[in-house]
Amino acid sequence: MTKATRLGRREVDKLAPIRELLDKLAIKFRANYRPSSEVTVDEQLVNFYGRCPFKVYIPSKPGKYGIKIWIMADATTSYCCNFDVYTGQVGRTPEVGQGARVVTQLVEPISGSGRNVTEDNFFSSLFLARSLLTRQLSYLGTVRKNKGFLPDEFRLVKNREEYSSSFLFQRDTTAVSYISKKGRNVILLSTMHNAAEVDVERADKKPQMILDYNRTKAGVDNLDKLVRTYSTIRKSRRWPMILFSNLLDIAAYNSFVCYLSTHPSYAGGKSHRRRLYLEELALELIKDAIESDQPDNRRQTLQSKIYQ
Repeated sequence: MTKATRLGRREVDKLAPIRELLDKLAIKFRANYRPSSEVTVDEQLVNFYGRCPFKVYIPSKPGKYGIKIWIMADATTSYCCNFDVYTGQVGRTPEVGQGARVVTQLVEPISGSGRNVTEDNFFSSLFLARSLLTRQLSYLGTVRKNKGFLPDEFRLVKNREEYSSSFLFQRDTTAVSYISKKGRNVILLSTMHNAAEVDVERADKKPQMILDYNRTKAGVDNLDKLVRTYSTIRKSRRWPMILFSNLLDIAAYNSFVCYLSTHPSYAGGKSHRRRLYLEELALELIKDAIESDQPDNRRQTLQSKIYQ
């Protein structure tokens, strides 16, 4: 693909300027790491305020405006296993069942593996939970209270005691309604659990479903926090550059996770070993440029600037 054909490709693909790189990165992310038994599917918002045909507004996010990326991450290490960039609505008809489509697409590489997929209430549906079961994947996620498959009495919170739990069992799915505080409940749906398990030793008597959800829900959020800590993103009005920089940050973090899997004692367990790794990675990537036709004093100056 060349720049000369970009206009023609952009008519059918909004990501034409960066499509080739996206596809290559997605293939590498999927091939180079085997996720743990639990993964998380969620969205990442890359802050961007310039002109972009698929820029979104999410008021709950700190930056509010930006490019949305659907991500499947390892719930344990936050490794980005798969991703897809949201390019906006197709035509004038709103997409029905977008959450189920996104999840089904992202989890395709792990279909048949028996892993669990944790999601928030944007994606949740009974159809998706059972659809994942046909792919030998279990499901765990919060559910919006207006979902039609929930019985009316299951949504009620009046006259229910604080920290009490009500369970609902149907075929191969389990739901729980937990009163987190007086007059407020949280509903979860799971195909991973099949019993009314509650941790009675805790003061808040949380069900095991909620404990497992809290343990596995932050894979993508943690990835977003980590890539923002050391980021190559710089102010720009060109959305391909912003998207490229964000994916470069994710690729650097993924490589760090892969390196630790084979060198767990790297940097002696120091708290800032990720920064040390990124410095070494940067030096390794530009090593040839530093060593070719560079006087020793210029090379030492460049290295000292990198380590500052």
